[in-house]
Amino acid sequence: MSRPDGTETQGTGCHKVAGTCRQRRPPWCVFDRTGLYRELSGIEIELRRKLGFGNRIKMTIAEMITTIEELLSTPG
Repeated sequence: MSRPDGTETQGTGCHKVAGTCRQRRPPWCVFDRTGLYRELSGIEIELRRKLGFGNRIKMTIAEMITTIEELLSTPG
């Protein structure tokens, strides 16, 4: 990932894929998620602006999705 200050970070990613990558280093194992993270950040910024929400969220994306699904499936 390339950060806004120009530094680059690398990580193993998903534990299932990381196990495969440790054994052999296939080309598909290394990819740059910077574009994905920038796009997700842009979506979050736009949503927060439209909702007028500036509070901190202490949830993972998976937790947010499940919470929204629960709210949408609740009658009333």
